[in-house]
Amino acid sequence: MNLILLVSASLVSATTLIYPALGETFTELSGVYNIGLEGIMLISASTSFVATAYSGSVIAGLVIGIVTGMLAGFIQGIFAVNFRADQIVFGLGIILLGPFLSPVLKDTFALTTNQVPTFPLLDATNLPYPLSVLLNQNALTFASIGLVFLLWYALFKTKFGLAIRAVGEDPRVAASVGINVGRARYLCSILGSAIAAVGGVFVVLGLTGSWAGDVTAGRGFIAIAMVRVGLYRPVPILIACLLFGFVDAAQLTLQVSASGFPHQFLQMAPYLMGIVALIISGRFKVFGGPASLGRPYEKEQR
Repeated sequence: MNLILLVSASLVSATTLIYPALGETFTELSGVYNIGLEGIMLISASTSFVATAYSGSVIAGLVIGIVTGMLAGFIQGIFAVNFRADQIVFGLGIILLGPFLSPVLKDTFALTTNQVPTFPLLDATNLPYPLSVLLNQNALTFASIGLVFLLWYALFKTKFGLAIRAVGEDPRVAASVGINVGRARYLCSILGSAIAAVGGVFVVLGLTGSWAGDVTAGRGFIAIAMVRVGLYRPVPILIACLLFGFVDAAQLTLQVSASGFPHQFLQMAPYLMGIVALIISGRFKVFGGPASLGRPYEKEQR
């Protein structure tokens, strides 16, 4: 596989991380810690598969997948804002729920097929090489790149973004200037989970077109690492996801060319890269996370 094909494949792999990483960034900057990304992606992947199988429409599958993510974010908001529950424990519950609930959702509808339509690729054959290869992607991949810059602008160039980041840094100070902390955290939980859900939808409707029990393959956990490696900034997060995608695509290529080498070691390569990046970031203490991340906020009584 030449370099251009490798880069094109890395874009596909990176897309499965960009959506959950951006969703996690949006949620965490408000002070809500969502470690249940893997469960949300898995459940959304299953609901989008079922919806597409019944309707034959990838748009219907995408919408249902996003609605599933929004519902998960709403439930998370109830526990984080109203109940002020431990966000780590709740996230672990979602992680455990995902592998059990997703096959139940699929089997409940007694589907007779394990193959569904996928988003069509852009017809770039009329473009010159290498654009004809690099742009041979589906709409969700292009949308993920656009979403990076949209969130960057929204979070760091608008009053809305300033309010969200203020809630994550010090909710009491934010409340003192009139920001509704609970409403902001609810909004970020719902929208962040909805964005993350698209990552699960992409695996089914943009990549495989089929269902397997562990279809997301731990991408939710890697996305959390990418948020920290990217310092909670959308553009650095995009770069981190692209690097992971490149290593992931490269190891798949090496599995074919280096047939005598144990493939398990090659499969570990992208995950080891994420671990090393986390260690380096932690060593130099450059995570840059919000000060009140994971801390419940209780409104002061007057």
